[in-house]
Amino acid sequence: MAVADRAERLARVSPVHLRRWGWCAPLVLAMMLSLATASVHAAVIHACFGNRSGALHISSTGRCPKGQTAIEWSSQGVAVGPAGVTGATGPEGPQGPMGVTGATGAVGATGPTGPTGPTGATGATGTAGAAGATGANGATGMTGATGPTGAAGPTGATGANGSTGSTGAGATGPTGPTGASGVGTTGATGPAGSSAAKLASEHSETGVWSIETPATPVKGRTAGAAISFPLAVEPAPTHVYYIKAGGTIPPECPGTATAPAAEKGSLCVFATLETLQHATFKAIENPVGTAPASSSFGALVIFEGEEEEASHPTANVEVLGTWAVTAE
Repeated sequence: MAVADRAERLARVSPVHLRRWGWCAPLVLAMMLSLATASVHAAVIHACFGNRSGALHISSTGRCPKGQTAIEWSSQGVAVGPAGVTGATGPEGPQGPMGVTGATGAVGATGPTGPTGPTGATGATGTAGAAGATGANGATGMTGATGPTGAAGPTGATGANGSTGSTGAGATGPTGPTGASGVGTTGATGPAGSSAAKLASEHSETGVWSIETPATPVKGRTAGAAISFPLAVEPAPTHVYYIKAGGTIPPECPGTATAPAAEKGSLCVFATLETLQHATFKAIENPVGTAPASSSFGALVIFEGEEEEASHPTANVEVLGTWAVTAE
């Protein structure tokens, strides 16, 4: 009987407690009923349910006071069936409210100093400030040393002649004796006058030359540029050469148009710019017309028209160049 009373007390659970347990309430109630079933050996278990309070307690007689409802159930449960299929996972519950902000953490250790950044661009020049007030006059400096004596001034003008004095009363003196006649000796003959300067043996001299003229196109007509030697070349050069712009340079002319040179006894004429329209180079002549040759004082560079007058009414010769000559 004591066991039955314990089951009855377990069954007296307030509805408030059941509501607090929520979804666990049926499970708790089943455990209570199971305990009651284990404690009462009758085939039927009787209990009373409070209509207002919701309290439940076991009744040994099956009779309940006023205001309570009699309920009963079999002490033998139905046979346990096979395990049911696992239900589907329920939907994810709503996100819970945000937690309280945690306390501020301790200040971390100071990090290492970063590398120095690049130098910034020079700022714009600021506007000029207002002019400062004029400073007070400085103290008077010491008197400088006396300068050197100036140069003597120009001689003054000659004064007027004084009046002629009176003639002296002295008598005229006697005439002196005649002196001997003098004859000077003849001076020595002077040296012969020097001739024109000439270039020393195996020495060279250089220069520039040019010609720019609208030459006649008639065949056989010529135009020439003169080359003059500053120092006479004696004997006159025996070999003369004309080197066209970009042409082959002979061994007797071991230079270039920008640095002309010639072997001894040779005259080398270089062309640096050569424009020949219906004309061509003819020869290097000496002033008396002998070609190819040069005099001791210079030479002529001769160009000649190529075509008949009726064929080409215009022709042009424009040549610039350098030259070099070396004495024997």
